[in-house]
Amino acid sequence: MDIRLFLAGCVVLFGPLLFIGYELHQSNRIAVANNYQARAEQSTDMLLFLARSDYVDLVQQLDDLGWPDNPQTLSRLPPASLRTLLLIEAARWTQFDNLHYQYQQGLVDEEFYNLGFRTLVRVYGPAWRALGQPGLYRESFASDLEAILENTNP
Repeated sequence: MDIRLFLAGCVVLFGPLLFIGYELHQSNRIAVANNYQARAEQSTDMLLFLARSDYVDLVQQLDDLGWPDNPQTLSRLPPASLRTLLLIEAARWTQFDNLHYQYQQGLVDEEFYNLGFRTLVRVYGPAWRALGQPGLYRESFASDLEAILENTNP
């Protein structure tokens, strides 16, 4: 068999496979970039909503009472304020659960996970515990969250 014919056959056979592999890699990079963009927009929307709501007053009230350093603060909140806080915290932790899931699926890199999840869990984790862990979460999320809070590095 002529070597040129063999090489041409290899190019015809493997060329499209290499192209498909490259396209899949590009598609994955685009999906990850879109994921980051969607997360940024979601966080911005939530922050803007909270800034325009009664949440700012609630934060000031909580701060004046010593929250989150003093868990007794919760017993001094009016019922409506406590309900608002629970709903907002449930939304926050749902976002964290989503971030954790996306990290498990390889859609969030290690740097962002460490900055965006592990750091925030350390900041907000004690409040999450004091509120009785508001919301419903995946078991892997809750166990990794507890490991971070206990400094056992999940």
